[in-house]
Amino acid sequence: MVTLKWIFAIALIVIASNADARSPPRPSPGQVDESAADCPQICPALYRPVCATLPNGSKMSFSNSCQLNVAVCSKQIPAVRSQQEGDC
Repeated sequence: MVTLKWIFAIALIVIASNADARSPPRPSPGQVDESAADCPQICPALYRPVCATLPNGSKMSFSNSCQLNVAVCSKQIPAVRSQQEGDC
């Protein structure tokens, strides 16, 4: 019975270590991935407006920070100079 527990424990460790190796690396929070294929496609339906200031000084409103990140990541807009909560 003890041998069966050790076999199960070793199998669990092997499975857990391989599961991490197969998953793609995730960007750290606040980091925007520049590859459009890795851009989020779906954002939560949460209305928490964000005002983004673009490098040319113009401002754009987004329904939430996820929508802003998608626009930057997919290069729909250039890099954002600053952002603040609320509509522009």
